[in-house]
Amino acid sequence: MASNVIGFKHPAIKCCECLWRENCIAADVSEMRGGALDSEAWPRKAFKSGASIHVQGQLIDHVSILRAGSAKAVVGDDSGAEQIVAFLFPGDLLGAVAMGGGGVSSSIITLEQAAVCRVPYRVFNDPHPTLWSNMMRAIARQERAVGRHLLSIGQHSAHERFAYFLLNLSARYASCGLAPDEFNLPMSRQDIANYLGLAVETVSRLFGELDAMGLIAVERRFVRLPSLADLEAYAAGEPMENAHANDLNQVSGQRI
Repeated sequence: MASNVIGFKHPAIKCCECLWRENCIAADVSEMRGGALDSEAWPRKAFKSGASIHVQGQLIDHVSILRAGSAKAVVGDDSGAEQIVAFLFPGDLLGAVAMGGGGVSSSIITLEQAAVCRVPYRVFNDPHPTLWSNMMRAIARQERAVGRHLLSIGQHSAHERFAYFLLNLSARYASCGLAPDEFNLPMSRQDIANYLGLAVETVSRLFGELDAMGLIAVERRFVRLPSLADLEAYAAGEPMENAHANDLNQVSGQRI
């Protein structure tokens, strides 16, 4: 069984040895020796599963880059209600919004053993064109992902949200150089339900329905996607190559 649980050798690993270097904003900066731009001197820190990397409202003096593992970004209010607004993977920025003042906009909680690299704000006092452009692209990518998610919540059915969620995970794993068609889900069913704005029972039923249609194969947290093309067609409400899946989709009636 394939596994995309992302491991790391040691929290003090050098940038040039990092498996996820190409997804990092410091990809081209790590070779610039000396001063604040020497990224191999930036602090690294490892976290256990379920640990808080940042707490909503926390004042920080650095931007973190997730280097290994995965995490969730959670926004809470005074009533105790919490909403997962993003799932984060290697290369994602954590706490970048806090650079504008006012503290971190969401709590960042690890989904598995994870590690981060911390880029002190002082690095940005002496602007480096490559570092800035890489950071702006990373922020833009993450903002686009949040925007697509909000659109999905407001405009798509439960079936479509769930299918697009799996497709987005597939794309993220592919961007990390991992298998796009089989992976372990680092998040729980409860987390998925919260993120998609659905009941846990609905998420469990959707796993079962798509498994029965042959669009996914599920074994606990391990998911295999036999045909990304069919899953994309299903998400868009279009005919699928898998005739069995089309028949089951018609039998199941209207989508939620």
